[in-house]
Amino acid sequence: GYPIQIVHYVTARCNLRCSHCFYKETLDKNDPGEQPLEIFRKTSRQIGPLLWYAFAGGEVFVRKDLVELFSIIIDECRPKYISIPTNGWYTERTLKFITRILRKYPDIFFSLYFSIDGYEETHDLIRGKNSFAKLKNTYFKLKTLQCYYKNFNLNIVTTITPQNHVDSDKFIEYVSKEFSPNAVSINLFRYHSLKHPKISLNLLESYNRAYE
Repeated sequence: GYPIQIVHYVTARCNLRCSHCFYKETLDKNDPGEQPLEIFRKTSRQIGPLLWYAFAGGEVFVRKDLVELFSIIIDECRPKYISIPTNGWYTERTLKFITRILRKYPDIFFSLYFSIDGYEETHDLIRGKNSFAKLKNTYFKLKTLQCYYKNFNLNIVTTITPQNHVDSDKFIEYVSKEFSPNAVSINLFRYHSLKHPKISLNLLESYNRAYE
């Protein structure tokens, strides 16, 4: 009767405004959607043990109490696998946090999912100036940790959108060779409302080519 996975949106804040983000209209609201740590502890006890705790946002690394939050989740839910999506902007903060967590919890498997939406020019067009360079710097600094921590994976997530759908299959090959991730996930662009035109056939075909 208990869940094996929780997807927990720990913040609505984000430093970027990606063109395809279906939360972008809510990112500037006064309420960042951040539950206090006492609530995390209470709900974690109610949830009980589970296999996979997936953090989500917003940009998770904007929370300055992330270490405390993680400790509560691990103590109360005892997950075997924890995943975090990121845009890779906060290099030193991410490196410091991941290093500390890997040292403290050697028996838990951690995965970071970096969102990359095209070659540098396209990625920056979608996500903002310098976002590709920032991500790449963060990614490869973290890559060195994999030599020491076998319980740490670095993954790539790409969303096929109207801005990047041309040659998507070649881009997936580039990402695989350039970043050597443990896994690549491919998402499909979606509209922010139920009232929208059909997704174009070109976009669907591009998604299929990238997937194949």
